[in-house]
This record gives sequence, structure tokens and C-alpha cells, in this order.
Amino acid sequence: MGIGSWLSRLLDRALVARFVAIELMVGLVGALLRLLFLGFAYGHAFRFGTVHGGDRDRHSGGPRDPLLMRILKDRFQFRDLVSHVLTFDYLGALGASLLFP
Repeated sequence: MGIGSWLSRLLDRALVARFVAIELMVGLVGALLRLLFLGFAYGHAFRFGTVHGGDRDRHSGGPRDPLLMRILKDRFQFRDLVSHVLTFDYLGALGASLLFP
């Protein structure tokens, strides 16, 4: 997550399009990681992947929050911007974690 956030500073153009692309990639990676759980049901060979890949889909999009902040920076003051972005980020993670089981 830290590396993605650090690399997001290199993006200068088409921030909204890149944000959408990152969200789609995170969703795809998250869906593919769920296949590991199916593999776990049939054998213990996949235990390593499920234990170490469990919450990776949430954190694989490290540049998402910095990009969203840069997209919305002209609409909110900095303290409100950080508050809004992190609030909805964590509410989304909470919703997904409640819906997944």
C-alpha cells in the first residue's frame, strides 16, 4: 500500500480514468484471490495463499486514496478532504467485509 501511494505522485494526467482503472483491477484481483478459498476447500495445498492473500485485495490499490484526494482537492479543504476520503474508504471496506461472509 505504501509503495502504491508513493508511486501515485508520478501520475499527472487522466486521474479519474486511472482511478477507475485501479478500482477495476483491485476488484479483479480480489475476485481471483477468492478462488484460493475454493482451492482450500479441496486440500491444504492452498493454505499459504489464503492465509497470506486474505486482505490483499483491499490494500493492493495503494494509489487509490492519494489519487482520489488529488481529484477532489479543489472541492474540499484539506482536513475535510482527508476525513471524507478515509471515512468512505473504511466504510466501503466494512461493507465488503460484512457482505463477503
